[in-house]
Amino acid sequence: MFRSRVLLVLRGSGRRGLRVGVIGAGNMGKGIAGSLARAGHEVFQYDRDTEAARKSAAQHASMRAVESIRACCEASEAVVVSVSNEAAERTVFLGEGGVFEGAPRVVMNAGTTSVAWARELHAAAPESAHFLDAPVSGGPEGAAQGRLSVMVGGRAEAYEAAVPVLEGMAAFYARLGEAGAGAAAKLVNQHLVAANAHAAAEALGLARALGCDLAQLSGILERAWGRSTMLSRASGQLVEAPEAGRFGDRRAFASLLDVASAAPLRNFVKDVALVREAAAAACVRVPSADVAAAALDECAKIGRLDADWAAVTALLGKKPYTSHAELEAAAPAPIPTEVAAAWREEIAERVSRAGAVPVVDDDPTGTQTVHGVSVLSYPWRQEDLEAEMKTASCFFVLANTRALDEPEAEVRAEAIGSALRPYGCRAVVSRSDSTLRGHFPAEVRALARGLGWTKPLVVLAPFFFEGGRITADDVHYVARGDDLVPAGETEFATDAAFGYVSSNLRDWIREKGLATSVASVDLTTLRAGPDAPARVCDLLVDFYRETRLDDDDDFPVVVANALNKDDAAALALGCLLAEERLFASSSSTAGGESGLIFRSAASIVAARCAVPERPLLSDDELDGTTGPRSGLVVVGSYVGKTTTQLDALFRASFGATWLSNVEIDARRAASPDAETRRKEVDRVSRDLDTALDAGRSAVLYTSRDVVRDDETRENSSRTSSLAIGDRVNAVLCDVVSRAVRGRGDGLFLVAKGGITSNDVAVKSLGVRRARVLGQVRPGIPAWRLGPETAAPGAAYVVFPGNVGADDDLANVVARMAKRPLGVARPRVQEILLEARGRGRAVGAFNIYNLEGALAVRRAVEKTGLPAIVQFHPASLEFGGTSLIAACKDVAARAAAAPLLVALDHATDDASIDAALEMGVDAIMADGARLNFADNVRWTASVVARAAGAGVEAELGMLAGEEDGLSVAQRDAKMTDPSVVSDFVSATGVHALACTVGNVHGATKLPVEIDWARLDAIKAAAPEDLPLVLHGASGLPPDVLHRAIRSGICKLNVNTEVRAASRRAIKDASEAGKDVLNIMNDNVDAMAAVVEAKMRAFAPPP
Repeated sequence: MFRSRVLLVLRGSGRRGLRVGVIGAGNMGKGIAGSLARAGHEVFQYDRDTEAARKSAAQHASMRAVESIRACCEASEAVVVSVSNEAAERTVFLGEGGVFEGAPRVVMNAGTTSVAWARELHAAAPESAHFLDAPVSGGPEGAAQGRLSVMVGGRAEAYEAAVPVLEGMAAFYARLGEAGAGAAAKLVNQHLVAANAHAAAEALGLARALGCDLAQLSGILERAWGRSTMLSRASGQLVEAPEAGRFGDRRAFASLLDVASAAPLRNFVKDVALVREAAAAACVRVPSADVAAAALDECAKIGRLDADWAAVTALLGKKPYTSHAELEAAAPAPIPTEVAAAWREEIAERVSRAGAVPVVDDDPTGTQTVHGVSVLSYPWRQEDLEAEMKTASCFFVLANTRALDEPEAEVRAEAIGSALRPYGCRAVVSRSDSTLRGHFPAEVRALARGLGWTKPLVVLAPFFFEGGRITADDVHYVARGDDLVPAGETEFATDAAFGYVSSNLRDWIREKGLATSVASVDLTTLRAGPDAPARVCDLLVDFYRETRLDDDDDFPVVVANALNKDDAAALALGCLLAEERLFASSSSTAGGESGLIFRSAASIVAARCAVPERPLLSDDELDGTTGPRSGLVVVGSYVGKTTTQLDALFRASFGATWLSNVEIDARRAASPDAETRRKEVDRVSRDLDTALDAGRSAVLYTSRDVVRDDETRENSSRTSSLAIGDRVNAVLCDVVSRAVRGRGDGLFLVAKGGITSNDVAVKSLGVRRARVLGQVRPGIPAWRLGPETAAPGAAYVVFPGNVGADDDLANVVARMAKRPLGVARPRVQEILLEARGRGRAVGAFNIYNLEGALAVRRAVEKTGLPAIVQFHPASLEFGGTSLIAACKDVAARAAAAPLLVALDHATDDASIDAALEMGVDAIMADGARLNFADNVRWTASVVARAAGAGVEAELGMLAGEEDGLSVAQRDAKMTDPSVVSDFVSATGVHALACTVGNVHGATKLPVEIDWARLDAIKAAAPEDLPLVLHGASGLPPDVLHRAIRSGICKLNVNTEVRAASRRAIKDASEAGKDVLNIMNDNVDAMAAVVEAKMRAFAPPP
């Protein structure tokens, strides 16, 4: 009561000046402190950011920064706390040295809090202090002007004591009740603020879409029922936006993203969360707050909580399109064909006078849309450059900067720019990836620096129609069939070296660290009619001339939208016209002041340089020879598209004896140890030589492993990722160099992946200058190599890593080789009958894990003989269908002979159906335990639903034990030859397992084969029915060979392989080896047994 009387007396006596402390020097704390000082109070300010406190105190002579909370309290009669959140408030009020340890007469918390926290502070405040929850509204502007609204909760006498402070910082203030009343009122206020702010942003976005004049509309809304403070604030910002006039209201919205907000979205995140928590506790629904929270969450995901709420429409914009059909329906009508044709004629005429356009390609795949143009390696021969600059409309320079780290890329780009500078170019293309990977903006900046261009106009045009990359509403999309996926949601955005988040190109530019002026050429402009190019030109010229740069390293950027080649033609002609108006003098004297740089994918190159369309290359254009050819296919790209296409090639070429697959172990190739890399080069070269010397073509590919750097232990660092890629590519190029030495004249060549294509061309083949022939498939170019190369005159297919249909690689390889891809995966019956015709049997080996499958594949590669990996249903119970998937993947990569996958001894429909769904090649349907009629009925049902998989059945039942199945000798039953024909006819099975004295598993029982019974079974069976003998483990060679002569063409082996595995694991474990070494030993041991068995099953004639 004493302090209240003194303060009231002071007010009454006319004294205004108090000593007031302000804790917090953010936007709100700074404004409050300044207003109090201007109202005549002496202000002491503290912030843990001492520099922020010092700058705030510089506002007024009566302000001073202090070093601690305690110093602030000791110097003050009243304290106002304005910090960011409850955690900070807890430290300020209750922490060591906090406000409540030395509280002055009056303490006010100006922050937005929960009611519960406000009441907790009231309870914790010392009795000597008048504490008030006094949250404020009015934003940083209101704080700076002393025109806040303050909602006060607390005792009446405390409120009266605080009135002199409230008068200094607020235009409106009121006590609304006891403890927590102010906090409650502020939550209600923040609910209205958020709802109104979001509604205002949405409404103004609708106004823009409907074509309203925002300046006129905002004036009328101020007098209509729709008025609100947040609407006035948002519309005022838009009307005053930097680009509101000349570039239209759409760009006014976008330009808000360039303006620092006094009340950024991040300030609302906590408040909206508190509103929703309070509503939930009170069982009140607040859907408008939920909508606001969702908008804040979306803005947080794209890293734009720094923006103002008025910019939410520009940030979130329209929901991304999900299909071509949806986008085309929403887009302006396309330009008539004859109008676009007239534009192209004008482009061609102007290009003939404009001079050559160098295309600085960060990998060689940029030639995807052109033909009849040259490609120069870097560094080039000067005479080649001279010739291109004099005669060409465009030419490509293989800069290969995407393979370099950023500093190296900048050095190379600047050097290329410097070399081009004497020729007075007015336009240059910095060609890069259509999925936004590459060194932007560093590469463009360095290129401009080399050219001597102080203020280049940069047109960002990543669309590439042949590859399904388009841009609409500034959002870049990757097409997958008719579906559209925003680029930031694709695998390309997770690239270890060049990853990104944003699909909107304006946001992507900022994400890449370029804070500059950005404009857009939208579809409405490009499709405005015959004068669309003139409109594009006007936009570019006005934007360029009116842009003022704050940083010498910045440059104005124009985002180009386009859905098709006619859109690109409108853009290209508009750019040509703008070049003439802005930079015509640059072409007449060396090193003009500036010019236009396209940072683009491939499509704009053909449009701007007047390269006419042409059909895909014919066989005669590629290679005039007739008959099959050998060649080398090099696959280094690791993107998912490449892996899918590589798998499709493996599947399509299965059984094709003219094609071998040779894998480079990416882990060994990426090793920092030079000796490890050398050994890998030697190993792979031997395998490759074997294939090529035999007249076969070869697919040389890097394993699909994700290799992680030993130092960082994760593939996230741009530098480490590129270094790993360098080492792998060096191994690959060394192998290719050895392979083409002395063979280049006769080989066709395909390289898959941008960096791979460049390095193979330049480092392995010695390309200095090549000619682009055209495309073998949309977006897949072919070059004719020059006489200086290791393959003079050869057609070289440059296959981008992220382009093409799933079967395009397979089709291109077959076409270049002039051979059929091979046969579809043969049914087990066909392979078994082929083996029988050759006097041998196919080994079927039971495996339990990936190591087993790898062991069988290794034996297939060494022997060149087909085999089957099979597994028991018990294995499915352990690992599910993952084992099937692993086996299929391993089998698909067997190159020397077919490797099939089968389910063995299945007795239940569930395991059979699971295996069939996974696509196994064969099922052993074991109905031998059933009576004959039931066996027939059940086996026939399996055959009926096998859908192309082979079905093996069993008549009779073997003695022995294997995989948990045990059959006593007394229960074993021999196969009755008299029922074989009826059984096969009734079931339609593709193979029959016989019981003729053979035994499952290891046994001490004597194994005596009933040869007469086997011969009778063979006689009774159809000629095209393969016969199978289970229990081949331990049988001596003479027995095996006699069985094969009697018609057995499939022999099952389990026990010996399993025993070898167990011994290897035991020995390696006892030797103290680590897990990977144990696994390798395991594979080695099993492979040796499998190989020996396969050779035994193929006796010499």
